Amino acid sequence: MRSKNRKLVQTLQSAQCDYFETHRRVTAINFVTDAFNGKVDSVLSRVRSDNYGKLKQEILDAFVLVNTNGAAFRNARITEEYRDSRLEELRLAVILQEFKEREREEQRRIKEEMREEEKARREIERAVKDAAKEEEMLQKAMEKVRSKYERASEAQKAMYEEQLDELEQKLVSAWFS
Repeated sequence: MRSKNRKLVQTLQSAQCDYFETHRRVTAINFVTDAFNGKVDSVLSRVRSDNYGKLKQEILDAFVLVNTNGAAFRNARITEEYRDSRLEELRLAVILQEFKEREREEQRRIKEEMREEEKARREIERAVKDAAKEEEMLQKAMEKVRSKYERASEAQKAMYEEQLDELEQKLVSAWFS
């Protein structure tokens, strides 16, 4: 669209004027074209995905204002073709803005997923580390009970066997809970 608009300006098809002298006609056309483009460029700099209607109206208002003021220069006026071309540029700019917003939202969603996955990974690592510590602690407790068992009398051995069974159950449940 921008290259089409540049071509319309370069070939003096962006505006019309009733001057017969070439120099005056070109000057008046360039003057109203510059005035209109200044207003439209200002409008286009504020494009968002949700303000198309307002900006379109501002361009249409600029078209009327420039054409009204251009009447003092032998009816210098912006052509409807050029106005429509700039409106199309606005429409495409809004579509591009919507695309960019969707892309940013997608990137935000991906980053959020990555954060959640990293959080889950850290929680799993922490759980594995805690389970390993608990296993180590239970292994040490079982070794103490075994050493006491080996030195114990027959009456005490039954008590130590019971403690060993309890510790083995805790060890098994530590890995599966």
